[in-house]
Amino acid sequence: MIVHNYGNITWVEAGLILHGVSLQGVMGAGVAFDIAQRWPIVHTNYIAWTMEIHNSGKSLESYLGEVQFVNISDSLTVANGLTQHFYGHGDKRYAIPDAIEKCIETACIHAIENKLLVLHIPEIGGKRGGINFEAEIMPRIEKIDKKFEGLFIQIWHYDEPKRY
Repeated sequence: MIVHNYGNITWVEAGLILHGVSLQGVMGAGVAFDIAQRWPIVHTNYIAWTMEIHNSGKSLESYLGEVQFVNISDSLTVANGLTQHFYGHGDKRYAIPDAIEKCIETACIHAIENKLLVLHIPEIGGKRGGINFEAEIMPRIEKIDKKFEGLFIQIWHYDEPKRY
């Protein structure tokens, strides 16, 4: 079942939060920034993970769609999903829909296996990633939702707080 929420995804206290990150080791804007501020361990683990990836000698492309799970508590896990090579602002397209879909499927499996019951997803790729979330990602989420009955998928919509 898919439910739409309006607010800040960092308010979540239970379930699995999946958000998108690049292969660059930076969580400097958008949802990633808010998550890094709320749960610094997520950022620390992400930096270490991207360093391992860059030092692996393997193609960076091969890591797109991979997910890193960081346990916050017995009832909350935050997942860093590698959804894009680079990051930036403006009209450029960074997010990769196939990578987002793979991350969501992996997160669904993890949530069910760990009895987390709810998968929380922001509009991955829709603000900073340069894609049309409603047109390109929601149909994929609807398809995935049919595969994973019994798991609630909550899509979070919100505007970033103003930073002065």
